[in-house]
Amino acid sequence: MENKTSFSIAHRLATIRSSSRIMVLNGGEIVGMAGHDDLMAAAGFYHALYMSQFKGKGPGGESAPSATHSS
Repeated sequence: MENKTSFSIAHRLATIRSSSRIMVLNGGEIVGMAGHDDLMAAAGFYHALYMSQFKGKGPGGESAPSATHSS
């Protein structure tokens, strides 16, 4: 969507992670608006949502390697 404006509405944050600007809504109110990295650094509502969706997964949303080893 280079050089275009588009709107995406998503519950899965992996869908919008690479967006240049993300508007975060909570209870119908805008509680944040920035890129993914800035929203994560702010450690607010978006950060909490992201961590709840990707807990135990790598930075791209892929499953983290298991800590167990087989011999």
